Amino acid sequence: MQGRNKTVYELCTAVRLFSDKLDVLEQSVRGSDYRFFPTVQKVMAMHADALLPCQSQFCDVLTELKQNYTSRFHDFKDHSNMFLLVKNPFLIEVNAMKQISDQLGLVQLQMEFVELKSSDELQRQFRITDVVDFWKLVGHLPNISRLARRIISMFPSTYRCEAAFSALSKIKCRNRNRLSLQHTTEVVSSAEPDFKSLVRQKECQKSH
Repeated sequence: MQGRNKTVYELCTAVRLFSDKLDVLEQSVRGSDYRFFPTVQKVMAMHADALLPCQSQFCDVLTELKQNYTSRFHDFKDHSNMFLLVKNPFLIEVNAMKQISDQLGLVQLQMEFVELKSSDELQRQFRITDVVDFWKLVGHLPNISRLARRIISMFPSTYRCEAAFSALSKIKCRNRNRLSLQHTTEVVSSAEPDFKSLVRQKECQKSH
């Protein structure tokens, strides 16, 4: 879940994957199958009679872990269809899109989704284009493209912040205290801010 160019829907996929693995582990232990725990499997082979009563405790640990994990990431499940919409809109059903539209209060979102999903050209572009670049092609669908951009721009982790502090700790030392932050910016992100666009959005404060 750490690293450059990670998106929130990739984080959601990783969370769901680990949750599914916990289910497999719990079911295996309940069935006295320790293939996923090689060390426990070896110990059980030598001391099966002594460790057999501990099987229920192993199951309880996995069950508690699954419950805690689910409670921490329950918001991801509530927004899973919204994240899937960005990752692959052609896998979303119309009924699921209606729920997203009602949740956000955007009536036109569902109609834009139907137009998107029915376009053979957009399906072709999706197969040959990066996800981020694909959503730049649907500017004629303002609501769904705005939603996609907002989800893509979410920070899924604190990686960039930690990378910035790590770079600063190496660059801004006693012997190199006059170096600029240009190197830090290159480490954290390669994105170029659109200063002209940002300035146009601000009102000039004239002196009285």
